[in-house]
Amino acid sequence: MTVIDQKEASTIPAAIAAPATAAGTIAPVAAPRGNAVALFALLFSIVALLVAGALFYRDDAQRELSDFRTQTMLQDQASALGQLRNMLDTQRLESRSGRDQLAARLNELQNRVEAQQQQLTTLAAADRSDWQLTEAEYLLQLANQRLLFGGDPKTALEQLLGADNIIHGVDDSGLLPTRAALAKDIAALKAVDAVDTDGIYFGLEAVATQAQHLHLIEPVEIKEEALPPENDQATLTERLQTGLRAALHKLYQLVQIRRRDEPYKPLLAPQYEAALQQNIKLTFEQAQVALLMSNQKLYEHSLSKARNWLLTYYTVDEHATQAVVAQIDELIAKRVEMTLPDISESRRELKAYIKMRQAQMTSAAGAKR
Repeated sequence: MTVIDQKEASTIPAAIAAPATAAGTIAPVAAPRGNAVALFALLFSIVALLVAGALFYRDDAQRELSDFRTQTMLQDQASALGQLRNMLDTQRLESRSGRDQLAARLNELQNRVEAQQQQLTTLAAADRSDWQLTEAEYLLQLANQRLLFGGDPKTALEQLLGADNIIHGVDDSGLLPTRAALAKDIAALKAVDAVDTDGIYFGLEAVATQAQHLHLIEPVEIKEEALPPENDQATLTERLQTGLRAALHKLYQLVQIRRRDEPYKPLLAPQYEAALQQNIKLTFEQAQVALLMSNQKLYEHSLSKARNWLLTYYTVDEHATQAVVAQIDELIAKRVEMTLPDISESRRELKAYIKMRQAQMTSAAGAKR
């Protein structure tokens, strides 16, 4: 019997229990009602257990769902935390790389600043003598180039003298070897027999122009002379003598007599005059090129060829031809070849001194720092 049945049995009124004891025949009638109550109590207990079990199952399912959600949320948070940690590591690496690059850039800038400061220190230490020495070196370089490429010893000598005056104004005993070498170069240039290149060049051009105005040998023109009037009273003998003299005169005009003791000069047709003049002009131009190249043999050969052509073919005006030939002879007698000396020693000495001076100034500036 359950607790509820016991409680209900204890609550049965005494009036009902008394008749049962009083009359023994009536007591068995109350048994079916007690069974119903017990059955009701049993059903109620089962329902209560089912309800309690359902509630427990629901609470357990909710607890498991809550635990699953919590676990999922924790996993998501852990994943997000891992990603955040990876991002932080990446940023840390990038930041470190950026710092390294920035440090390298700063070192490079610092080196540049130091180099510029050193240059400024060198420039600040330079005085007027350094600029004068640089100018003197430039003049020596120009003199060498003028002599080698232009063949102009006069201009080269002027430039060497200008450099010597500048070095003399510096007043430094370390420049004595440079001045000694410079004196040798100046003496060597003064000993050169200079060629008047400009004068000879323009002289060749003038003679070539005069040669173009000469005329070639012209063909012999037969002049018709008027015959003397015939005399009707002349005898036959006189007529024969007059005709003979006229025939001989015409024959003398057709025949040209040359002396055997003079060299033979071939005649040239007038239509070749332009070609001959062009060839003579080219020989004078060839002589000008030889003059600029200081080629004595080619110079003389070109003028001699022009001279021979003039004497051979231009015989109409002997006086004009001889005047042009005389000028060509004067030009042939001139020397156009020069032996140029080496004047590079003074420039080497000056460059060596400037290099030594710069090294001393750089070492002095480094010692001060």
